[in-house]
Amino acid sequence: MGIKEDYQQAQQLVRDGKLLDARALLLNYDHPKTNALRKKIERVMVKNRATTTNQTSPTASNSQYNWDKLDRNMTGEDVKRGCWLTGFLVVLALSFVLLTAHNIIYASSPRLQANAVPLLIFIIVVDVVMLISLVGVWRWKFWGIVGVYAVLAIHILINLLSLPASPFLFLSISFQGVIQWGIILAIFSALTVPRMAKFR
Repeated sequence: MGIKEDYQQAQQLVRDGKLLDARALLLNYDHPKTNALRKKIERVMVKNRATTTNQTSPTASNSQYNWDKLDRNMTGEDVKRGCWLTGFLVVLALSFVLLTAHNIIYASSPRLQANAVPLLIFIIVVDVVMLISLVGVWRWKFWGIVGVYAVLAIHILINLLSLPASPFLFLSISFQGVIQWGIILAIFSALTVPRMAKFR
């Protein structure tokens, strides 16, 4: 059976009061949805330790579970997302909200040259895609990862194409943009690649 069928079976086992069976079934998966249900089961098991230790299960025994580890999980040691990734996503989302708002205001400015309007509109659309992708990353969706990488690659490419043919190009805004977007890409990769198995 797949993850969907096993998740539904685990829910039924919980309704039947077979917590150990349900938890043993969920241990086969590392997915936000199954992890959330497993942790709820563990909370109930910790709170009702005296009664659950008397449960008989054909697929799992209470001796298999480390109750001290379950207690530590309840205090927050088993963090699903992590403070660094959470903080980075929040800061990046706020930055793109401000960037998008600035570009929308600038696009309506009479000082903007007419030939620059299409590129600016394209950048606004790309930044909106980034905000949607960040929501996907927050919800552990793989398409969110793809979207963020695509948007960062587009921004780096735009800055590369805008580099001036000058020996002092490293002083240009476009060169600085390449460096900045590259740093964001490196940080995002460092925070998400180790957790890639969680994305579905």
